[in-house]
Amino acid sequence: MNHAVFQQLAAELGEAWMDLVRDADKTDANARRVERRHMEDAAEEIVAVVNALLPPLKEVVVRRAAGMNWKAIAEALPHRAFFSMQDDHAAALRRVWDKAGDVVRRLI
Repeated sequence: MNHAVFQQLAAELGEAWMDLVRDADKTDANARRVERRHMEDAAEEIVAVVNALLPPLKEVVVRRAAGMNWKAIAEALPHRAFFSMQDDHAAALRRVWDKAGDVVRRLI
């Protein structure tokens, strides 16, 4: 076999390899798109559960989810007792876990 045959074979193998890489990238992009869609659906389900909570529970959960610390929440809700807010938060998290535990697991 001469040198030209090896060069042609190497070029064909290189093209085949690049085709495989491009196909894998397309598949990976599609998988990421599907995963993102599943995560968005899961987040919407959790938001629906939180929105269905009673107002005292919801106001504490939404503030904690937004990153507020307990002191800031107590200042924002001066009419609420501190330990009552913590109890409401714990109860709300249990309710969210009961209603959407599978969804939460999907996000984790």
